[in-house]
Amino acid sequence: SFLQKPKVATVGKAISPIVVIAEDFNGFPAFDSFGTLSIASASNNISNCSTAPFIDGIAVISGCTFSSPLQHSIVATGVFFSGVLLNATDQISVGGSPAALAVVQQPLYGVAGSRLSQMPVVEVRDVSGNPTHLSADQNDIVVASLASEAGLVQSQFAAVVDGRASFSSLAVNRAGENLRLSFSLAVDSSTTFSVNSLSVLTVVPGQPKKLKIIVQPASEVFVGQVLAPSPQVAIADNFGNQVANQSVSIMVSAGGTQWPFLREAIVRGTTTTNTDGSIAIFNNLILLSEPLSLNLLFSVSGNDSASLNIESAISESIQVRTGSIHRISILRPSVIPDILSGSSLSVAVAAVDLAGNIVQSQSSGSVTVEAAPSAGLSLTGTTTASLVDGVAQFSAVSLTRSFGSTERSLLFSFSSASPAVSNVFFVSSEAQSLNLVQIPMFTVSGSEPISPLIVEAVDSSGNRAGYVNGPQHTATVDVTQTNVPSMHIGNNFVEFVRGRAVFSRITPIGFGQNSLFVTALSSESSFNSSTVSGIPCFVAPAHASGCTIEFSNSEHNSMNLSVGVPLAFQPRVFLTDGNSSRKAWPDSLDKSVSLFQKTSSGAVYPLFDSASMTKYGSSLARYTIDEQAIVRPISSALLSADVGGSVLIAVGSGFSCDSVSFTVTPGAVHGLLIQNASAHWESQQPFPRFSILTFDGFGNLVQEPVAIMLSSTAPSTVVVNCPETVQSKA
Repeated sequence: SFLQKPKVATVGKAISPIVVIAEDFNGFPAFDSFGTLSIASASNNISNCSTAPFIDGIAVISGCTFSSPLQHSIVATGVFFSGVLLNATDQISVGGSPAALAVVQQPLYGVAGSRLSQMPVVEVRDVSGNPTHLSADQNDIVVASLASEAGLVQSQFAAVVDGRASFSSLAVNRAGENLRLSFSLAVDSSTTFSVNSLSVLTVVPGQPKKLKIIVQPASEVFVGQVLAPSPQVAIADNFGNQVANQSVSIMVSAGGTQWPFLREAIVRGTTTTNTDGSIAIFNNLILLSEPLSLNLLFSVSGNDSASLNIESAISESIQVRTGSIHRISILRPSVIPDILSGSSLSVAVAAVDLAGNIVQSQSSGSVTVEAAPSAGLSLTGTTTASLVDGVAQFSAVSLTRSFGSTERSLLFSFSSASPAVSNVFFVSSEAQSLNLVQIPMFTVSGSEPISPLIVEAVDSSGNRAGYVNGPQHTATVDVTQTNVPSMHIGNNFVEFVRGRAVFSRITPIGFGQNSLFVTALSSESSFNSSTVSGIPCFVAPAHASGCTIEFSNSEHNSMNLSVGVPLAFQPRVFLTDGNSSRKAWPDSLDKSVSLFQKTSSGAVYPLFDSASMTKYGSSLARYTIDEQAIVRPISSALLSADVGGSVLIAVGSGFSCDSVSFTVTPGAVHGLLIQNASAHWESQQPFPRFSILTFDGFGNLVQEPVAIMLSSTAPSTVVVNCPETVQSKA
């Protein structure tokens, strides 16, 4: 019987192997049978079927080929060594030879890179248009592609099964309309059948995934030259299809093959632009860099980048070359030093492009130099220098100042290029003397000054000698006169910098009014031992830790005060360093104290300004050399406390102090208060007893007798009889 046999076959194509097994009378395999197997067809249209031996009861024949289509009977004949002759018969459906392909199920709409909404099915047919019986076991594969475009289809292979190839995961990467798929089948090395789909296919782009450069910039550009053509960048899906209606901001920057070892390349122009639809056009870009090969990097900027996660795009390589002359640049020295009038200096300048590259091709023309301001300063020596390989050497420029400003700069010019302007430097005559610029202001003993002591070296005309610098030009400060024997100055030695000596860390020990002097120690004999003296220096003993309130003797004798009446005396508050006999500086210039009235009961009341009736606070005046009173007189203050003994207290930041005691009496009657009045009154009966209290303007009881008038607001129909006035008591 047949153990394995194909059900279908195709004319001219070898069928799969036929396996036959020998069995005994009970249908069990006869594994000990030995003989020969042959295959024949009832219609005698099978060939290439060689005989095969039975081995352990099984025989296999391969390579059989049918020469005509139709339903054929095949006969397997076994001849065994025992003389037994056995036969087995079965049917095989034979189709015609492949002659064409037909798309029996058309592909439909899809998204780029995703499975089509309907998968195509392709049928293999013979010359009569009938389906063949090609199968996968015959290695027949149909290949799908886009018509006239290769490499844009995923899962493009489908095996032929019983004459049909059914695609299961076909996807098209290219977006577009009116697309057609092409299907092909290679029968042998020389024969291939193809067919296009009948229906057109629409494939839309996928999700935005990356940027795509659709117009590349030129491969070569000169520094300062606008890139042409203008780069154009589109938003695309993963397969490069442009995605429409995407509004994002795209920026461009520069990178290079030698990155980051060279100085940074700069892209100028409109480096960030929004897409119009899905395309961003960069119209006016220029590159500023050293001559090198670089690329442009286009990326989504700002919040768009984080939300969309779109991959950047890198342009093709751009060779940047040195541009035309744009300006003159000073090569060396990088900083023109301060010099003595009549001296010379050497300067090298270069003609550079917009990026600062030396234009080495420039070996013609000359650069000129002039001073700014030019009045009173003459330039001699090398005032014109020729450009050689883009560089001009000024070997000896001599500067002589006859009058005018000592602060100058040099201006180097060439043709229409932007000139180079040097730093400002000093051209001055020899230093002759010291000049006091700033008097120091000190706080307290042992502290550095609020403002430093500054002196300058000046020439015979009083101009600052800016070239005086370094250890060979120094100055010292010391005390020439002091009011106290403990005065001392530390850190009193400094060097001149551009003709100026700044003593910023003088630390005096002691306090009082002093006088300082400064002496110059210089390698210049005309300037050495120059002195400036008589510099005033007042030093306070220490920072404030307390205060004292003082009155004059006459004020002590008039300490009986009334509430609401301006003070007849002028108390003064002094800050102290813990010893009330010493006046101290406040901790800062805006230190202030406030005055209050404290009664014998310990209650504290504010003082009021007699004009505005607002709470009064006194501010410290700055402690100066000539004035030691640090609180302005308080003549308009009003006391507000009740009757009895009181003191003034001054309260500052972290300290307070009390004055001598004085007596305060209430002010004039300012208001009345009815107390314990009944809410009911019976007709023809006296009104229940009640009290009337008299107060001054700050709520203190006034114990002076006054006449109080009474009246009634009762209606006219009610008659009220009461005394017109009452005399108050206590």
